[in-house]
Amino acid sequence: LFRSNLSISLLNFEFKAINSGNIIDLSFLKDFHPKSILYVWFPGSLAGNAIGAILSGSDSPSGKMPVTVATSYNDYITSKNFGNKEKTHYYEDIFVGYRYFLTFAKDKILYPFGYGCSYTNFSIKVKDAKYINNKILISVICKNIGIRCGKDVIQIYVSSPVNKLSKASKVLVAFKKTKLLKPLDEEILEFSIDEYLYSSYDDTGITGYKSSYVLENGSYQVLLGEDSLNTIEVLKFSIDKTKVIKKCNEICKPNEKLNVLSNSQYEKLNDNDYDLRKRILDNLPKEIPYTGDLGI
Repeated sequence: LFRSNLSISLLNFEFKAINSGNIIDLSFLKDFHPKSILYVWFPGSLAGNAIGAILSGSDSPSGKMPVTVATSYNDYITSKNFGNKEKTHYYEDIFVGYRYFLTFAKDKILYPFGYGCSYTNFSIKVKDAKYINNKILISVICKNIGIRCGKDVIQIYVSSPVNKLSKASKVLVAFKKTKLLKPLDEEILEFSIDEYLYSSYDDTGITGYKSSYVLENGSYQVLLGEDSLNTIEVLKFSIDKTKVIKKCNEICKPNEKLNVLSNSQYEKLNDNDYDLRKRILDNLPKEIPYTGDLGI
């Protein structure tokens, strides 16, 4: 559910319901100015009951958008390359969805990733936040400060330093939904976030660790919010030296050089430099010994 202000009157409820399995161009909304929009998606055979419960006020919506809604279709970076009959050029590279909009086009966001409204209001505050033993540990208190029952979704993002590898301005690393909270009820949500969730993949070796997930040196910010656009810093820590989180191997790398979106001046995709036949032969599974007909 989206809404244009924080107060909803169920007696004067001007809304639009959109029954679609995917996001659509919502630029037409500027001509109608609905107070609320119910994005139904594909709710199944009991859709009528679910929608009725929301619109009647017997249930409070608590869903969050899994996509960014842009001001128009042409604002999506993929619109420029989608539909080519010969090949699709994934120019956006790592900047898929909300990562693109938050990094390069905040002004094109109509409704951000992770956005969704409720018939009640919540306050969220950090009880504890620390970086210890290579993990981010956060405790969040979510309290229903409204007059109706409801649920909220707490989201944790990390903003990483842009050094040699491209980075989105922030990435989602964890989220949790509260239980149904009555007015003035609260719940403590605990988060334990592994380094892998905000590491970056070095496919060229520019960091010195090719085909590896790494954390580059620099300052990291941990952000808390109820959607991807509106977040606050709750923790900051530094990594002194770039470190490898996971070592991988190149698989199915393009044979042509690609021009991709980047916010780092260093990053370029290079050609394959491994022998696929040799890799396959070197990694064949162990032969299962022949045992004859044992009736198995």
